[in-house]
Parts: sequence; C-alpha cells; structure tokens
Amino acid sequence: MKLFFLLVLCLVSLGGCAASSPLPSGVDGFTLETGVEYKLGPGDKVRINVFNDESVSGEFMISNSGMVVLPLVGEVKAGGLNPEELLTALTEKIASIRLMRDPRITIDVVEYRPFYILGEVNTPGKYPYGIGLTVTKAVATAGGFTYRADERVAYLTREGQITETAIRITAATRINPGDTLRIAQRIF
Repeated sequence: MKLFFLLVLCLVSLGGCAASSPLPSGVDGFTLETGVEYKLGPGDKVRINVFNDESVSGEFMISNSGMVVLPLVGEVKAGGLNPEELLTALTEKIASIRLMRDPRITIDVVEYRPFYILGEVNTPGKYPYGIGLTVTKAVATAGGFTYRADERVAYLTREGQITETAIRITAATRINPGDTLRIAQRIF
C-alpha cells in the first residue's frame, strides 16, 4: 500500500512538472515572443562554442560587412542569416577546411544591436536592445517624454528602410534591433 501511495505521489509531482512550460530565452525567446524570425546583422554579438575546440570558440561581433571572423576558420557570412542558418554555414566551413570532421557547434546571441530614439524625449540616443521592447518601453528607457512631446504618435524607421512610418504610441507596438524611433513635438 505504501508503494502505491509513493507511486501516485511521484506521478502527481511529475505531472506538475510537465504542465509548466519553460520560459523562452535567447534567440528562441525573441522568435516565440514576436512571431518574427530574427536575422543577425552588424552590431550583434554571438557566442560560438565548438565542442572540444576552445581555439575556435568565443564571443564574436558581426562586422559592418555582415561577416563574423573566427580564428583558424576565417570569415563566415552572418548578416541576414538567422542563428540556425549561421550554424549550418559554420559547420560547412569548418568541415570544408578539414579542421574537424563532424563539428558540434552551438550559437547564442549574447548582445543584440542597439535601437535609437530621438526627438522629444529627455535623453535621446543609442540604447541596448532587450527582448520584448515596445515603443512605451523605449520612451521610458530614454527618460520619458519632454513637456513638448506628442504622446499619441511617433515615427518609426525600421532597420534597412529609408522612410519613416507614423505609428500610434502603444504598449503593443514592437521595436526591433537597429530601429530608429522619433518622438515629434506636439502642435498644441
């Protein structure tokens, strides 16, 4: 009888563990949260771990040309790729130069490229990006609105675009790494 109760207790506690879902983190967290596949670009810092080869492992910044340079491996295109595509490119490159036969690699984004906010905020400038960044969080990061700010509409330039788009200031409007947000002056 004791064994039966012990078994039931174990099953109940394991069932509780299975019901709780893990919190999203890293690149997967960004993808899950926004529904947008994250593409690497200049200014992102990635941690690359090659199993059993510390000489190739480390943290690397993606250059302005979109390349990541690893010791013994050389340049590998990273800009415009998602982390899984970079993983494939690195695996192929390492195998092609015969550094390892079947390399085991992991890639994590440790630092996203910054976002920019200007206009009618107390401290305009460049700020580090955080997963889940919205327009209201960006304004709060920049010290809040000035007394002249239009608190209803902002202008957003997505990275890689040349035109601003007028957007409503809400807690749901997402900001991506590399975006520029401009808070205009109110008319009245």
